[in-house]
Amino acid sequence: LGPEDDGRSTQEFLFRPIPAPLRLSYSAISAFTRCPRCYYVTNILGVRGPESDEIRIGNIAHAALEAFYRAWTAADNDGLPRPGRADLRRFGRAAFRAALNDQSRASDDDLAQLDAQLDLTHDKLHSANVHVLEAERLITFPYEHAGHRHTFSAKIDRIDQIQGSNQIESGGLRIIDYKSGQAWKSLTEPKPDDLQMGIYAMALKANFPDWDGTGEAQYWLLATGERGVLDLSKLKLDKVQAVINEAITKMLEGKFDKGKSCSGDCEFLGLD
Repeated sequence: LGPEDDGRSTQEFLFRPIPAPLRLSYSAISAFTRCPRCYYVTNILGVRGPESDEIRIGNIAHAALEAFYRAWTAADNDGLPRPGRADLRRFGRAAFRAALNDQSRASDDDLAQLDAQLDLTHDKLHSANVHVLEAERLITFPYEHAGHRHTFSAKIDRIDQIQGSNQIESGGLRIIDYKSGQAWKSLTEPKPDDLQMGIYAMALKANFPDWDGTGEAQYWLLATGERGVLDLSKLKLDKVQAVINEAITKMLEGKFDKGKSCSGDCEFLGLD
């Protein structure tokens, strides 16, 4: 049966409420707030466009930084020499090769771009005194809304213990998130209602129940070497939760309207 057969509109036929409980993440909530319809097309219907070169290089840089800081932590714990700039490049080359498949070829331009990003990250953002607690840590935690206990997943690029802090519960946690795209003002000057860092702070609290909520969050802009810093104690979690709650309510009700400025993955549907 199609929509013309049972009296439903095309939108009612295509877009169904998502059954509770929901599996949520920052990327899901962010995508929904930009365009609920695109969210449904990509996350529920599974229709995705090709991966851009920018995203591909960014994913490779993430893999290289993960390997670098895991090696850094292991060396730090064992009292061994910690990896340096040349090692970060080496991890980048290995991640680059691993990302290739039978249909793709190594591009000198892509490799040069990757090298430049990793060199800039090491020279401008990396600190020789950093104490890394976790690299690419996946944290799941419950989130209750609309009478259901949903599950959030948060994959944090890095969690550091701030130098001079002896106990996690007395503060001193730092969240690091790597960004490979443009240096948007929302990243260089993150606001207290920042959705991503708000969700990550909730994940930290679930992982470190004695943590008092103090510390900082940083966006590392790999393409420019800039850093956006946010005081975690000033986060407005009530505003973050309001955004999350609105998205959950609409998902459960099946409200997947087109975003006001959307020109993305839902365009092919040809719906107003």
